[in-house]
Amino acid sequence: MRGVDRFLLGLFSLAVAVLSLLVFALAMWLHPIVFQRLVPWADGDATRAVLGAAMLLLFLASARFLYLAFRRAAPPLTVDQRTPFGDVRIAVDALESLAAAAARRIRGVRELEARVRPSESGTRIALRVSVDGEAPIPDLTQALQAAVKEHVERIAGVTVQDVTVHVAGVAASRVGRVE
Repeated sequence: MRGVDRFLLGLFSLAVAVLSLLVFALAMWLHPIVFQRLVPWADGDATRAVLGAAMLLLFLASARFLYLAFRRAAPPLTVDQRTPFGDVRIAVDALESLAAAAARRIRGVRELEARVRPSESGTRIALRVSVDGEAPIPDLTQALQAAVKEHVERIAGVTVQDVTVHVAGVAASRVGRVE
């Protein structure tokens, strides 16, 4: 959200919050006869209670929007490196794309999802894969780990601490049965 939009949302939310608190206070603490003269359509305590509850909900909603208008957005996760020429920041999304590209090159991988978690001791990569039933799973996962680690370290220049592979499924073989 741009700065002007945030400012307008904040201003509007503040105005709604103040008005809702004012109406809530009038509905709850104003003498019933004075309230009846100010709001002729209000016919008793039930209307005052409903109006007070509605204003309280409106105040809570405006407080939430006020918070959203002025909160700072979380910075994107990056892996930071210092080089002789300056700082380099590589987005976690970019590292996930590199890991997924390397994993897709391994024969026998059907579906995959890559997650990267930066840490002080190195980058940790988690792969969730679905494999075909043709290749032995231990050989396939070892090839995945080696290929992903080598590719990410070579292309991005980051230290990969470990590559964890979770085999989530084994796809049925496409070879037809002959009788």
